Amino acid sequence: MTGNATQTSLRGNSDGFVARFDPDGQLVFSSYLGGSNKDSANSVAIDPAGNTASEDFVTTAGAYQKELRANCPYPSSTVVTGIIGTFTFFEMDDGFVTKLDAAGNLVFSTYLGADCYDVPGAVAVDANGNMWLAGTTNSNPFPQVNPFAVGPAWSRYKAFVSELDASGSTLKLSSYLDVGSSPSLAVDRFGNAYVAGPGASDTVLVAKIPPPAAPAALSIDGVANAFSHRSGRVAPGEIIMVTADGLAPANAIDLGFSPAAPLPRELAETQVLFDGEPAAIISVKPGAVVCIAPYGLAGKPQTAVQVIFRGTASTAFVAPVGIELGLLSADGSGRGQAFARLRDGSLNSADNPAPAQSTVTFCFTGSGVLEPSCPEGGVAVDAKPVDGVLAPFAISSVTTVPGGVCGLYQVQATAVTASGTFQIWVVASGGVQSNVLTYVVKR
Repeated sequence: MTGNATQTSLRGNSDGFVARFDPDGQLVFSSYLGGSNKDSANSVAIDPAGNTASEDFVTTAGAYQKELRANCPYPSSTVVTGIIGTFTFFEMDDGFVTKLDAAGNLVFSTYLGADCYDVPGAVAVDANGNMWLAGTTNSNPFPQVNPFAVGPAWSRYKAFVSELDASGSTLKLSSYLDVGSSPSLAVDRFGNAYVAGPGASDTVLVAKIPPPAAPAALSIDGVANAFSHRSGRVAPGEIIMVTADGLAPANAIDLGFSPAAPLPRELAETQVLFDGEPAAIISVKPGAVVCIAPYGLAGKPQTAVQVIFRGTASTAFVAPVGIELGLLSADGSGRGQAFARLRDGSLNSADNPAPAQSTVTFCFTGSGVLEPSCPEGGVAVDAKPVDGVLAPFAISSVTTVPGGVCGLYQVQATAVTASGTFQIWVVASGGVQSNVLTYVVKR
């Protein structure tokens, strides 16, 4: 370490480091980069002013992300030993980008990541000093700005690409990317980014990403299951949440999951189109609209989603079509305590546990159209039995929800025999799993 180092001593189990040498090989500066845990620096790039950008830790005022996000609800990896059981590993890392000037002084530093395991592995700087990063993540959702791909399945991994402005304060673009894992990155003199990663059968996948255009008046930032909040496939009849910059209704309107009448195709001057077909809308608020994916998506490989607000249409976001389960949580976040009703209709909680072996009812969406006679955007009349969904413990029935919007289903299951807090998830045929929530039982 040199005397002008930003960080002169090791702070954790391991830290990254950055060093600069002059053309004669003489050390100009050398500094640790890290905190009190395990940190690593994976890549370095030089901008036109001679500054250095290094990845992985430390934050400054005005940074895009000042705090570490580490609250992952699922494991990053599992190892089946076959002898002493299965080891489950929860790893929760964020990347960071640190910029130093030519003398080694700290210019800015920001985290970039979400709640799970985010590992940037490549960085490049364009002619305007904007920083492009590429890496691998199993966070869903990961920060999204002008995205063009959906996120990974539950506890799986996917590549991402992001662009920060020259000050490190604004995320100009960020999206999942279908280029395999451990992507590499380069930029050209026009500001285009090139990301490459390993494909199947010894192939290489390459994507060219132009610099983002001027911000549009209306742009989609994400298409997700409204219950799990996870970006992924769109199932026919699924309750979908579309987030969009520029969506600014004068008043938020929420018709609820048990509306008094069939849902409208336009609400608060807003429409959502799937391949040009208007969807039934449940709610609209600044930045987000919740709707029902049309039944007509069945059999399609993908769908183009657009938001129209006050006559202005967003660019299309293309999402694959398929099962994408989500369990309803008590607070609507997609995490923690499930929205679980006991036999008397009250909600399950630590203060209102389910009696052991009693019936508990959970709500979910995203399984596809299980009951075609329940009209799209309509309201279910009674609890009609449906098939195609499993759960990790004894099920008494899977039905539509009386008075609930079509596309909303309920699982009635038998609580475990022990006391405590237990996990619940649902699985569709083909092994597609929902988010994992909890419920409370008292023996």
